[in-house]
This record gives sequence, structure tokens and C-alpha cells, in this order.
Amino acid sequence: MADDETRRPIISRKEARLLGLKRYFVDRPCPHGHVSERYTSKATCCECVSLGAAKRAAANRKPPRKSPRDEAIKQGSIYYYGRECVHGHDGLRFVKGRHCVYCARLLHQKRVKRPEVKEQRRVQGRKPADEEYRQRAQERTRQWALDHPERAKHNARVSGHRRRAIEKLAPGSFTTDDIASILRMQGRKCAYCRRKLGLDYHIDHIIALSRPGGSNHRSNIQITCAKCNLAKGARDPIDYARALGRLL
Repeated sequence: MADDETRRPIISRKEARLLGLKRYFVDRPCPHGHVSERYTSKATCCECVSLGAAKRAAANRKPPRKSPRDEAIKQGSIYYYGRECVHGHDGLRFVKGRHCVYCARLLHQKRVKRPEVKEQRRVQGRKPADEEYRQRAQERTRQWALDHPERAKHNARVSGHRRRAIEKLAPGSFTTDDIASILRMQGRKCAYCRRKLGLDYHIDHIIALSRPGGSNHRSNIQITCAKCNLAKGARDPIDYARALGRLL
């Protein structure tokens, strides 16, 4: 009895059109075996339409986009390149806390110049680190560098340039992957003398950080041999190219 009361009324498509209904029910399975209501406009099964829409949505669903911070955490980096801060600095930020590196540097410089802070640092000094822990950490670092010599050289060069850029408040950042990509584009040859480069290559800022316009962006990076980089120094790249006879 209860089944008869909850059962949907059977009505033909023609009758549904006359009554102005959007759906009708004929108690007959569709070609896919669904006993469901059908749309009056095209006589299509409502269940088939719903399943098809869900299948298309699943096929078109894009994978979740990973943020630069997630990529930096995955690579074990302490920095990542995100949005510029409210003070207009470049997007170099700490992974921990997401703070702007340049703002943190400026804040630290202002703080240590205060007389009370200077006195506090002088009186307290730095707490001596645990000697055993320091030795274990140094041993782990040495072992990793022995196991991965090329990556260790990459990381040392990149971190050194990043530290210099932060000290000079130069915008931009690059990664070890960027250096590997630039090496491939240059054919592992020096940008100036075209000699074949080994592991003793130098990372050179085309416009030096000490000059106006010098940045730590990948676009301002080239790979040279030690001789060419030391000869160029902080000179203007156009002046150095003229000295080599490449420009008039």
C-alpha cells in the first residue's frame, strides 16, 4: 500500500507536453537500464543526464595548483618567491612565517642599532652551542656534500649569491634549477670566452649588484669561467664587451 502511494504517476510525453510539465515518467527502462523520469523536451533519461554531467565534470577537473611555497617546502628551501610585500619589495619570502626577507632584514638592522639592544647583546652575548650537536651537524653536512658533490657546489654558489643580494637589498632570486637551465642553454660554455665549463664555473651577474639596476633575477644571470668573471668584476657589461673587442 505504501509503495502504491509513493509511486510516481505514469504519464506519457504527449500528455506532459499538454500539461506543460518539464518531466514525465513512463515506468519503462531507458537503453542504459535506468527506470527514471525523462525530460519532456528531448525524451532523455534524467539519470543518464546526471551521470553524464558528473563524468564530464570529473574529466575536466584540474589538479590542485601547488603554490611556490609548497614547492619550496618540497625542495627543502627556506625561501620562496611569492607576491611582493606591502612595502613594494620583491617577492622573496621566508617559507616559515611567509615574511618578506627584505623587510625582515631592514627591521633587524633597525633593531640592532638601538642602544638598549646593543647593550643587551653585549652583556648577554650568544649562548654557546652544544659542541657535540655542532660536530654531528658538520659531519652530516660533509657526508651529504661527499655523496652529492655537484649539488653541493650548486647550492653553495646559489646560497652565496642570495646572501649577497639580501645584504645589498637587491631584488630577485634564482634557484639551482635555474642555474642548470642556463648551463644547458649556454651549452656548458663560458658566456665570454666559450670555453667548456666544468664544476668550477662562476655565476655572474650581468649587471653587478653594486651597480644601479643590478638584480638577483634569473634574467640577470650568466655562467662564466673563473678567469672571465674575475676579469669582468663589477664593470659595466657593455664596457667589458668593448674591451674584449666584441663591440665598437
